[in-house]
Amino acid sequence: MASTVLIPPSARVSEIGKDLFAQVRRHQGSIARFNKWTQEIIEWCLSNPDVKGRLLRFVDVLPSLGTDKILTEHLRDYFSPTESRLPLALRGGSVLTRTPFTGRAVGAMTRHMAREVAKQFICGSSIDEAIDASRQMAEKNMTVTLDLLGEAVMSELESDRYQKTYLDMIGRFPAGSNFSLKLTALCPRFDPLAFEQSISGALRRLLPIIELARSKDTFICIDAEQFQFRDMTLELTRRLLAHEKAKGYPHLGLVFQAYLKDSHARLEEFIAWLRERQQPLTIRLVKGAYWDSEVAKAQSVGWPVPVWLAKESTDAQFEAMTSLLMQNRDLIRAAIATHNVRSVAYALAAHESAHFPEKSLEFQLLFGMADALKMALVEKGLPVRIYAPFGPLIPGMAYLVRRILENTSNESFLKLDMTHGANEVQLLSAPRIREPASIEPDIHTEVSIPTFHNEPPLDFSSAAVRSQFEEALTRTSAEFGRDYFPLVDGGKVEGGQPFLAQNPSHPSQLLGRVHKANSRDAERAVNIALKAQESWDAVPASRRADLLQRAADLMHQRRMKLAAWEIFETGKTWREADADVAEAIDFLRFYSTTLLDYQSASHLRQVPGEVNVSSYHGRGVAAIISPWNFPLAIVTGMASAALAGGNAALIKPSAFSSIMARHLVEVLLEAGVPTGIVAFLPGGGDDVGRYLIRHPEVDLIAFTGSKEVGLSILKDTAQISPGQTNVKKAILEMGGKNAVIVDEDADLDEALAGVLESAFGYQGQKCSACSRLILLDPIYRVFVNRLVEAVRGLRTGDPTKPQIDLGPLISSEAFRKVQGAINEGQREARLLFQGRVEPGIEKGYFIPPTLFCDAPTDGVLGKQEIFGPVLTIFRADNFEEAISLANESEFALTGGVYSRSLRHLEAAKRYLVCGNLYINRKITGASVSRQPFGGFRMSGTGTKAGGYEYLSHFMTQTVITENTLRHGFPIE
Repeated sequence: MASTVLIPPSARVSEIGKDLFAQVRRHQGSIARFNKWTQEIIEWCLSNPDVKGRLLRFVDVLPSLGTDKILTEHLRDYFSPTESRLPLALRGGSVLTRTPFTGRAVGAMTRHMAREVAKQFICGSSIDEAIDASRQMAEKNMTVTLDLLGEAVMSELESDRYQKTYLDMIGRFPAGSNFSLKLTALCPRFDPLAFEQSISGALRRLLPIIELARSKDTFICIDAEQFQFRDMTLELTRRLLAHEKAKGYPHLGLVFQAYLKDSHARLEEFIAWLRERQQPLTIRLVKGAYWDSEVAKAQSVGWPVPVWLAKESTDAQFEAMTSLLMQNRDLIRAAIATHNVRSVAYALAAHESAHFPEKSLEFQLLFGMADALKMALVEKGLPVRIYAPFGPLIPGMAYLVRRILENTSNESFLKLDMTHGANEVQLLSAPRIREPASIEPDIHTEVSIPTFHNEPPLDFSSAAVRSQFEEALTRTSAEFGRDYFPLVDGGKVEGGQPFLAQNPSHPSQLLGRVHKANSRDAERAVNIALKAQESWDAVPASRRADLLQRAADLMHQRRMKLAAWEIFETGKTWREADADVAEAIDFLRFYSTTLLDYQSASHLRQVPGEVNVSSYHGRGVAAIISPWNFPLAIVTGMASAALAGGNAALIKPSAFSSIMARHLVEVLLEAGVPTGIVAFLPGGGDDVGRYLIRHPEVDLIAFTGSKEVGLSILKDTAQISPGQTNVKKAILEMGGKNAVIVDEDADLDEALAGVLESAFGYQGQKCSACSRLILLDPIYRVFVNRLVEAVRGLRTGDPTKPQIDLGPLISSEAFRKVQGAINEGQREARLLFQGRVEPGIEKGYFIPPTLFCDAPTDGVLGKQEIFGPVLTIFRADNFEEAISLANESEFALTGGVYSRSLRHLEAAKRYLVCGNLYINRKITGASVSRQPFGGFRMSGTGTKAGGYEYLSHFMTQTVITENTLRHGFPIE
């Protein structure tokens, strides 16, 4: 391997590029770049961003429109008959639907258009068509690599089908063929947290493919996917190459993406590994296909964006990686995949400088694109391989939309060259690494809180993060068995009756002894808080906000330890525990910044002659009665809002999450919150909790829990006790019986993933969880079948293991309640499927995911909040009936709709009764400041935790009006 960096002379790059351009332009006159419909779609997309958005959404949904009736309904939704920039087929479709005949004609024309566009980018829908396409390419002196579409798998059965198709293809294609495949399709839950299980599952299905490929001298390339799977892909490839069935086989390949910022370094590491083992390999170098989604994903969760934000930066790294491949041509066969003439010219110049035979370098281009460049390369005698996706139209549409987006993006090379008339000097100029500071979404809100950003979740795709989390679990287990006493005025209160905090996964495992507070402790805490609250309320808002920010910083420093405690005390899985801690940090930061906005902003109207000023003050002493299911986030949210608003916060946590609440109080005190302002009062709801609620000098009760307890609190707060001077404020967040509707035109892959997470995340022990699934009749059977197989693959077991999907229920009482509901459900409905619990943990409170169907809407499964991993499926004949079914509940908390019908989505927004409506995403996981959370009806008092207005419920507002007229003249 060369020791110096190989950089070809720029003059030679330019010379080759100019020659290529001349040949490309000569061929452009003799071939059509795109077929008629594709050309028109690209032109329509370029004409207007709104047109582009509607066209691509329609192309995306079209394969799901199974009847002419639903197709023409979508045409009316998406396209106006007055839109002159659209073709008659689409404009006319919105009006030519008066009779069955015209509806059929419009449907046939629209589907024909879609098939013609699909044929541009997808080489066929069957193995026979793929074989035929390969022959046609061979006649043009080009080879192909075939990629099977439809890799979104959700079950072992679907992965088996994917594997079988590849085995069938290899068996039917001639020897020496070339295939590309995606690892995520070989394992239904390809997840960094299930690292070993994912790799072994994918490898188990990959090895028979490799074995058959080797017997037929067939090439197999492992394709690149999203950034989160990159490290898993590299590790699996290492294990594959070391396996006896693949070791030394020269016809294997791997894809590297140049748009990932660290890709050059990772390529260097991988080549060093290959050289150490003298393992030959083909590296396909691509720019990258998931730029938009990678940017959106990183920005939505607050992670560093892994890709270059400027196309020029990607191009520059592509050239550097090309040079690296050329330096190692004794071991690596390079496949340069690009449509950029400059990138092609650079590769040729670098290859030339490395003094290797010209034909040993291969260029890869996409099926249906850049045909003139393909012909120019073939004319030069260079090996050209076509990346040719094939498969049925429905899964192929996602690929098709990506290709159309690529062709109409602002920085598309083809667009710059062919539509903007850029000259060859511009297109052949050397790219360089440059990066804009950021790409911020264009979002405008009425209330701007620029200093708040959500705490990013841990990135478990990083091996280092997984290792650190594992260490946190080990360190935390060393703290088991301690005593936790009530805290009043900063000091522990001894003498209370202890109760045992146990691990719900292993009930015999003692986590600690929590000593109960009693009514005397509560009375003392109230008296101290009464004296301290007035001074706390007088502390400047900026100072209170600063203390909450300090608490957030401390929590951030301890986030892995806190998450580990949640796993042990409440049975959360890794991601669920980390998300809860991150949300707790969010509440501290958000309410502190919101407080400053309240105190600084004036929303009162002013007129000459008077000055109107408002001020906010704490209500007094707040009792914080928190649940166990979000053991840190909810108690932190309620307590931090109380403290920000100038109140004292007396925290009475659930008995099942008292250790977590104690950690919060320790953080607040360490951050500098005065000792008299916060107290930790663990105990039962019927003793210390009831005492605080009824205390005449407790001014505010913030509660999250069951409907029954919430309504009893509301009743108690309505009773005026002797000596009581304030009307008590009750902030109640209660239960839900939430429904998700899946429309007949929904993206079923997306819907299935969202339903699984919404129904079974944290074992269904969320008030926001999906417990009712309403399916439109046309997709009922196919969705139910896929759902059963997907649930079959969920793992229920000890959540300290990262691969586990469901942990235990919180207690033996919860176990009996949920099991009782399942038993009752079997009497009134049909048990469709129930999963299994991992062996060896039979003594924990584990109930596997359970599916029911054919249930009455007024029974236990249709009405009762079960609070466990139980999902009941209902069937609706039409969308109006689905909304009616969803609204048949006394609760109104969350709801979800998966649909691509604009008309149905508007109906859902208008008529679906819930506090938080989620469209085409899961219905759990509301983000602070982005999705303020809370419901009405029997779900609560209508407050929205994590929203700007939430803080106002913890404060009183005083308005002062001063007359500034003196003898008829204003003096302000």
